[in-house]
Amino acid sequence: MVSVLLENDVRESVLQKAEVLFALHGYEETSMDKVAEATGINHRILRGYFKTKRLLYMEIFHIRLNRLRILLAGVPGLKSDSPERLMIFSNIYAMTFKNTAFLCLMQREISFWPYSVVRDQIDQSIKNTLQTLVTLVDIAVNEYYITDIERPIVFQSVISTMPVMGMGSPVDRMISDTIDPHRTFYSGQRVKMVLLKMMKDNQTEFIYRA
Repeated sequence: MVSVLLENDVRESVLQKAEVLFALHGYEETSMDKVAEATGINHRILRGYFKTKRLLYMEIFHIRLNRLRILLAGVPGLKSDSPERLMIFSNIYAMTFKNTAFLCLMQREISFWPYSVVRDQIDQSIKNTLQTLVTLVDIAVNEYYITDIERPIVFQSVISTMPVMGMGSPVDRMISDTIDPHRTFYSGQRVKMVLLKMMKDNQTEFIYRA
C-alpha cells in the first residue's frame, strides 16, 4: 500500500513538473532528460512511468480534462437554484485554468489545432463542457420562463467568464453550433436584462463579465 502511494506521488510530481516545462519551453524543446532532471529521478525510472514524451504530454491533458469533466458533470444534480448552479459551473471552469501552465498549453494546442497531438481530447472536453452548460441552461429556461430568444443570452453570459472559450476559431465554431447557429451577439445591456430576470427574488450574485 505504501509503495503504491509513493508511486502515485512520483507520478503526480512528474506530471506537474513536466506541465511547467512544456509551458515554458514548448513541446519540441522539452526532453525526457529535462523532465527527469527537474523531478530528480533516474531517466530509466521516468520511462517506467511514461514510455515516451508524447504519452507524458497526452497524460497531462487527460488528467486535467477528465477532472474537469467529472466536476462539471455533477453540477446539474446540485440542490441549488439555476443562477447558483451556473455560477458554480463557471467557477469550476475558471479554477481549472487558474493553473497558468495548463492554460498556456491549451492556448498553444488550440493555436496549432489541425496538428495538435491532443486535439481529440480538447475537442471532446469542450463538447462535454458545452453539453453540460446546455443542460443547466435548459433547467434555467424552465425555472425562469426564459424565451427562446433569450436562451442564447444566458449561454453568452456564462461563456464570457470561461477562459478557454475565447481562444480562436475551432472553439468559436463549437460554441456557435451549440448555442446560437445564427451567431448572434447580444449587447451587454441585453444580457444584463435577462440575468436580472433570472435573479428576481434570488439572492445569488451571478458572475457576469460583458
